[in-house]
Amino acid sequence: MTPQGPTERDAVVCEACAARYRHPRMALILSMALPGLGSIYLRRYVRGFAALGFGSSAFLGTLARMATYLLAAYRGEPQPVLAFAADAAIGIGLVTATYAFDLLAVWRDRGRLVPL
Repeated sequence: MTPQGPTERDAVVCEACAARYRHPRMALILSMALPGLGSIYLRRYVRGFAALGFGSSAFLGTLARMATYLLAAYRGEPQPVLAFAADAAIGIGLVTATYAFDLLAVWRDRGRLVPL
């Protein structure tokens, strides 16, 4: 059985005027890979770079906080487990919220085709 219609890698082509458009499903796939990439693919640069920057900084900030907790524990300094869990939960929540924001924004724009 052959697939119906274009794939994500192929451009969507208007039958009447032969104009080529970016495929909206590719934007969703890119947004699942990294927050902001789908918006950047759809040429929504401000929203895309904002999501990419915020999501990346939230992830890297969480990694840095976890590294300080683990380094202190390695040195033998007592660390509260509740603070470690709270920092991890906040970081995971911020990264997840960034993914959700970008995926919902790209999904909302799925009907608006962007020319190549």
